[in-house]
Amino acid sequence: MSLRRTPGVICQCQAGTPVDTGTLSLTSGGLPGPSRESTAARTAASNIYESVLNQTPVSMSWDSIRMAAQVARSNAQAAISSSISLTLSEAVYGFAVRQVAEQYLDVREHGSNRGPEVEAFQDTVNAPGHGAWCAAFVSHCHFEAANFLCASTTCPRTFRAVMMIFEGRDAANLTFSKQSVLDGSRLPIAGDVFVMVTQGSVRALNPGQPTARRRGHTGMVVSYNAATSTLTTIEGNTDPGGSRDGDGVYMRSDRMGSNQLWGFMRPRVVWN
Repeated sequence: MSLRRTPGVICQCQAGTPVDTGTLSLTSGGLPGPSRESTAARTAASNIYESVLNQTPVSMSWDSIRMAAQVARSNAQAAISSSISLTLSEAVYGFAVRQVAEQYLDVREHGSNRGPEVEAFQDTVNAPGHGAWCAAFVSHCHFEAANFLCASTTCPRTFRAVMMIFEGRDAANLTFSKQSVLDGSRLPIAGDVFVMVTQGSVRALNPGQPTARRRGHTGMVVSYNAATSTLTTIEGNTDPGGSRDGDGVYMRSDRMGSNQLWGFMRPRVVWN
């Protein structure tokens, strides 16, 4: 359930449902095509795709995102040609997650790890007590975005930051290291989950390594500038100094330079 400004939705959008008075199909290039399809839906889908592909956040109405989601739903298997093999479903879902996260940027704790919204994030993952909530914030944003899109998500529902990687692998989500981004073989996009190890070596998140008693921090990608290696993120339970136990939700742009950053996990949208 939305805590803030994400509108509620009755999930009646099924695969093949017409958008406005049109029908859904693709052009040979991958983006929605024929004139019978809603012009507004095609435009919304195209704008969202370009925003995520080009790492240029833009503001868009919830109605437009919903229309774009219907286009993506009907073309869920379409892989649009791009330098990072980005599908329309990935773009729309990542965009929605980013927009959900942005609406929480003014959330601050009321007491240590407490407050109505903080506790709602914790409730999303059934977190015990009132502990660190960065992972709970990530889970909440992904589940809220998926619910808005009348879909499900493969994002882990966890209160432990490092488990975003291990449970993400179990769910067959894409995981990739910081080094793979720096060498240009992978590119983080909106909605991706980053994970840091704040206790011990980042190698603790390599396959097969133990996770017991490993502390970490996590948040969501807003955009990544490959030219400057600048990663812009939205994170819960941090502060202006980048603490893993801060007082609220903040936007940051310095995580790529941290030697505690292991890498990224990309949850998938599952159209119901």
